[in-house]
Amino acid sequence: MGRFLPRTTRTNTNGNGVSMVKWEEKKIEDCADFFNGLAHEHIINRHGKYILVTSKCIATEEKSVRYVSQQLYPLFVNDITMVMSDIPNGRALAKCMFIRKNGTYTLNQRICVFRNHKIDSTFLFYILNRNKCFLDFNDGYNQTNLRKVDILNCIIKIPPLPEQRRIATVLSDTDELITALEKLIAKKCNIKQGAMQELLTGKRRLPGFSGKWVEKKLDELLEYEQPTSYIVNNAKYSDSGIPVLTAGKSLVLGYTNENTGIYDNLPVIIFDDFTTESKFITYRFKVKSSAMKFLTSAGKSDIRLVYSLMQMIDFPLKDHKRYWISDYSKLYVKIPQDITEQTAIASILSDMDAEIDALTAKLNKLKHIKQGMMSELLTGRIRILEQKIAVEPATVVMPLKPKKAVKKNTIKKIASEGHNDAIEDAVILAVVTEVFATEKFPLTPFYAQKLPYLIHRHIKGVAKGYTKKAAGPYNPSLKYKTALPIALANKYVIGKKAEYKGVHYTSLLAGTKAAEAKAYFIKWHGNEPIQWLEQFHYIKNRRDELELLATVDMAICDLRDDNQTITVQNVKNIIQNSKDWKAKLKREIFSDENISRTIKWSNNLFGQEEKS
Repeated sequence: MGRFLPRTTRTNTNGNGVSMVKWEEKKIEDCADFFNGLAHEHIINRHGKYILVTSKCIATEEKSVRYVSQQLYPLFVNDITMVMSDIPNGRALAKCMFIRKNGTYTLNQRICVFRNHKIDSTFLFYILNRNKCFLDFNDGYNQTNLRKVDILNCIIKIPPLPEQRRIATVLSDTDELITALEKLIAKKCNIKQGAMQELLTGKRRLPGFSGKWVEKKLDELLEYEQPTSYIVNNAKYSDSGIPVLTAGKSLVLGYTNENTGIYDNLPVIIFDDFTTESKFITYRFKVKSSAMKFLTSAGKSDIRLVYSLMQMIDFPLKDHKRYWISDYSKLYVKIPQDITEQTAIASILSDMDAEIDALTAKLNKLKHIKQGMMSELLTGRIRILEQKIAVEPATVVMPLKPKKAVKKNTIKKIASEGHNDAIEDAVILAVVTEVFATEKFPLTPFYAQKLPYLIHRHIKGVAKGYTKKAAGPYNPSLKYKTALPIALANKYVIGKKAEYKGVHYTSLLAGTKAAEAKAYFIKWHGNEPIQWLEQFHYIKNRRDELELLATVDMAICDLRDDNQTITVQNVKNIIQNSKDWKAKLKREIFSDENISRTIKWSNNLFGQEEKS
């Protein structure tokens, strides 16, 4: 079933000249029943079974919760809870939370709940959440306490039930996209944190580097400048111009049109002298106050790497004072002596930062779009028309006769018109080689099998054509029919003869047309899977770990196909019952503990169910 943007109109006709039903105005008391919560403070228990719905729980979207041992006021699916009290100009006032589970939540005092809804529950949630009617009770000076009578007398506009449901669906779908993007950003941040732990401590060295790491004081690596000449004269900011920065969490305070005293010795680290927070800046700016230092490279290091090392420092604050000159600059960091290794590490982390920044910008844009949608859809200024859902035509897959090599001049034609499995296998092998292979460490046959397996699982949810061989999942077609022959013929990869313990094999390097293959991949799947692959750069004992992951994951897929429970014992049974795999169970890497953590690892990577 295809997803389409809803047909909308800014008029009160349906596009065919037929008038649409007008929205009604109703009091909230006519749309739902209202109840107050109860005090739970006497039964707070961090080991409790139930989540206490408080203003903080709602305001943080359950990121900060307290638990209780009893449900004094149980909440049920489709209940809508709302914060009734907040500080002046507080952001929690009238914020709502939609209950999606029974037996999990209990309602605290000064939080209300709406239930027995006479209109669509999801639509009502979006109407009530931070409704202007409630926010108008905030005078900006005193604590705001919404009264039951004020809430129930609030007037809201209600469309017919089918339109309520269409609006609710559009906004819910947008929220799902936002949530998915937030999870992806969190995942990328965790991957980056892991990479920092490995690369900035020297635990994992990049291929080609083996030089010493040395300890240096920060003031040996960085020079500082006072910000006095760059302080903004007028603190009345505009919406455009030169950004005015702080080293705190907000970073950009606003914009100024002042054209003098603009800092442009870039890149630079801005360092909050009192909190020791810092930001890496690559664009021209001014600042609000002198409570910071500007830090630039002393010429002995890559400033990007020094900034990353600063983020790893756990510096306890003692007194309210300036710290850079007296304390912080005297701290030691360990850094590669070779500036080339510094730059290589910094580039990897910078690329990760760039991806996270791009995703965050996309998230902020999506949130902004949602706000605009709500202001239009929930007021009736834009109406969603009823429509039939179209079915997308089936994707046309071009057949390939596997015994015949694909001619070079047909690749571009196939890639532009659609792609078959053989071409896709060749392109995936090219991308994997381009990401992982170096002149010193070419891609071996092991990785030419395991990494494509993982990327197929990530993109499609299933890796077809793989059988159980000694080193894990193995697809002979990749070597003899599809990926390798096609990629070699089209110069996506080049082969390099190698030998290990008397065994001759072909390892791979990126070919002269690797960029062409990568462009096809991005056209078909986007850049996200390539970034996803990067996490496997930073795994300790990578070969064993990937064999473990691919083997356990393939066993999990077999169990799901047979509708069996995913347990350590059942995974071991799959391995034991394969003549090529059973010897694995004698190895330490396939211990019960390692299989257990790898089941969780697989679920984190691919989800607990295959993608449809």
